[in-house]
Amino acid sequence: MRGKAFHNRIAMEAKTILNNHSWQVHTEHRCRKNGITTYLDLFAIKGNKAIACEVETTSRHAVDNARKAQAVGVVLWIIVPTRTLHRQIERKLTSSSVIANDQSIKTILLSQLNTELTLI
Repeated sequence: MRGKAFHNRIAMEAKTILNNHSWQVHTEHRCRKNGITTYLDLFAIKGNKAIACEVETTSRHAVDNARKAQAVGVVLWIIVPTRTLHRQIERKLTSSSVIANDQSIKTILLSQLNTELTLI
């Protein structure tokens, strides 16, 4: 993983949770479509379903990562460690005209990942 220790720890915990739900998970997955290349922290596949996951420990890159996910046409879950960061990112995504009301982008707490996976 290319992130710092805290980021990588969250990513590995998320990978373990996804694996426990029988998802095949790739780290630092390169995704190319429409002439755009991006790297995703985690890319999970189960049957005909796929989820791209970006771990955010600050709100700095959330909108950029969401735009890249939209550009390559993947469902994106932004995984965050705290409720405060969750609110900050939700506000940024909502105020972004590119991101507003996009159902393919979801911000979740790491502690919610297990529950979210049972809803799919």
